Amino acid sequence: SCSTCYYISSGINAEYGDADMKIAYKTVPVNQNTNTRDILLSLATKFRLDGIEGYGLYKVEDNTETLLGADECPQLIKNEWLVESLERDISAYFTFHRLR
Repeated sequence: SCSTCYYISSGINAEYGDADMKIAYKTVPVNQNTNTRDILLSLATKFRLDGIEGYGLYKVEDNTETLLGADECPQLIKNEWLVESLERDISAYFTFHRLR
């Protein structure tokens, strides 16, 4: 066990589609321990929404969309995509929208 921990700091890029079907993209700063709930709060602020109730952060991998749980850490998912991209061509991103 190490005495000092270093965390990967990066950003999560998310797309958001509003009721008029306009797509916008925002980046929020995160580290590997930032969970989905914290990212949702940041995105709600950036997109000027009243709150996060009724919204979700989704990962999209090879055209399959999956809702992330509140305690999942998207930066870790992003790191897994990076490793996976070394082995195969991968299409992956995050999207933010109302729950379905």
